[in-house]
Amino acid sequence: ALPIWRDVIKFIVLFSLIWSIYIKPFKILSIIVGGMISFFFMVSMVLYRAFFSIENVWKTLKTIPENVDYLYLMIISYLDFMPAHNNYEFIVQNVPNSTPYLWGSSIIKFFTIIIPRQLWPNKPKQVQELIVEHHDNIFVGGSSQSTTLIGEFYWNFGIIGVILGMLLLGLVCKKIDIGNLNSDGFSLKLMIKLLFVSWIIEFFRGGISTAATINTMQTIAPICLIFIFYNLVKKKNSFINYHLSN
Repeated sequence: ALPIWRDVIKFIVLFSLIWSIYIKPFKILSIIVGGMISFFFMVSMVLYRAFFSIENVWKTLKTIPENVDYLYLMIISYLDFMPAHNNYEFIVQNVPNSTPYLWGSSIIKFFTIIIPRQLWPNKPKQVQELIVEHHDNIFVGGSSQSTTLIGEFYWNFGIIGVILGMLLLGLVCKKIDIGNLNSDGFSLKLMIKLLFVSWIIEFFRGGISTAATINTMQTIAPICLIFIFYNLVKKKNSFINYHLSN
């Protein structure tokens, strides 16, 4: 159910950015109302995927006011708060004393994904896979887990990695923000920059290569294809209209 929460949050961020740039600035009341509606929608979707019954979803929603503690546990579980913090604690306490630095291997995984592991058996792994191999999380299991962005920076380069990594992320966000404000019109470049801002939520969950890979395949690739086909059709129509007029 976790992808539902992330996708809805990304949609809210992207919609807010486009709205504030092309329509008008959001008001606090709009954010609160929109947030409550989005929260209700997310909880409903999570419950529906659990029960596959609208009737059971409604029955469960009606019990929430009487079971606030259960709601809190469900939120922190689906948003990876406690599992991620537990993994982060392990990284800080054990790197590099008993667990060596990664030296950037988990970050460059994005650039090596096209190489089959059969051809490169020792190809770097994602940080979510590595944490499962090194640590038994007290909250969750599975084949991959969150480490937080700071945890990944620290596991790769220590405290220096955290400082430089967050500095670089801040510079990238600043450049994107200034570029969006100075943009003259809607374009493929602007859309990709807006999408990147929405990815930051997943980047902070950790890891970088996974978020970049998944979002590239799910967002940038389809959008690029749409723009390419749109331009091809536009050029073809212009070519036909030109010859018809002559």
